[in-house]
Amino acid sequence: MRSSFQIARFFDIPVRLHWTFFLLLAWVGYTGYLQDRGWIYISWWILLVLTVFLCVVLHEFGHALTARRYGVQTRDIILSPIGGIARLEKLPENPIHEFRVAIAGPLVNLAIAALLSPVIWLLFSREFQHLVGWATGTPPAMDGSESSLPGYFLPSIFLLNITLAVFNMLPAFPMDGGRILRALLSLRYGRTTATRIAARLGQALAILLALYGLWRIDDNFITVIIGVFVFITATQEYQFVRIESLLEEHCVGEVMRGQFTRLLANQAVETAFRELQRGGEKNFLVFDDEGDLLGVLHDRDILSLLKANVESDLIAEHLLPAPPPADPGDTLKQVFDLMQRERYRILPVQQDGQLIGVIDVHAIHHFLQLQRKLKK
Repeated sequence: MRSSFQIARFFDIPVRLHWTFFLLLAWVGYTGYLQDRGWIYISWWILLVLTVFLCVVLHEFGHALTARRYGVQTRDIILSPIGGIARLEKLPENPIHEFRVAIAGPLVNLAIAALLSPVIWLLFSREFQHLVGWATGTPPAMDGSESSLPGYFLPSIFLLNITLAVFNMLPAFPMDGGRILRALLSLRYGRTTATRIAARLGQALAILLALYGLWRIDDNFITVIIGVFVFITATQEYQFVRIESLLEEHCVGEVMRGQFTRLLANQAVETAFRELQRGGEKNFLVFDDEGDLLGVLHDRDILSLLKANVESDLIAEHLLPAPPPADPGDTLKQVFDLMQRERYRILPVQQDGQLIGVIDVHAIHHFLQLQRKLKK
């Protein structure tokens, strides 16, 4: 996702394009060239691809704007050759909300198809029948000239939106059907069990997709890629939900460190590096001489300062603002979500207004690793 760049921003949500998207356009142009097609023909196909991806963007905004209704923000929408993804800050935990967010995307595609249907019925019924015949394996005698391409444009968009809606309804992560299935199962079995069932079904469908792609490798290689992607994503989704469930069952007081290093703002950066070298801690709270919390200093920032040869600078010149405190009774999930959302790496832990410890991302990761070993 780091190899993408922003191309637009709507409803305060960035739309980003992954660089591999240009490979798709290059492939379309190269295929037309091999078939000895003219530039007009190739340009129409590129326009068709771009229009389909515009529909994909609208599909993703269906998810994003529905999620916003339930207080879930969207980091961005990213387009790649195999589709788009709306990166939500988190998924709604209420199954009904998750169901509505998941189904909003396919409904957008069906709405686009519904808007196009009267125009196609009135103006392009012959071209539509030709496309349906081609799609069902009985291609008619179509006019392959460049002059015929505009007539097939809207019928193609209509059929592709129907295809997008149907394909995304397959019950496999990360497609919408997998999330819809998980939401419905969650009403009866709970989120973790529902995710396990949906993930297993998704993995089975992914294997079938990949096998079909291998069977028809000459013209369905992309199906193999999608099958592998779906299998990996379904596995990761289940692992992620298991971690969420585990974090929900434990609280900050079980993981926090009561003993921790207190850096002073008037100390040199070199002091922070020496504490980091000891290996016990990686992120630090920074205080003034009177013991008031001023900010934090992270391991990666300390190393960056060392590379910049400013180890003699005062810590006060480089510290980050102090994050909000956690309570020992907060669940690890609450704290971890906050850290992920705001990119905090360490939080002070307070009880009755008194600082009693710290918790950082490394402590949570160590806790998860320990729990994984205990369950083996």
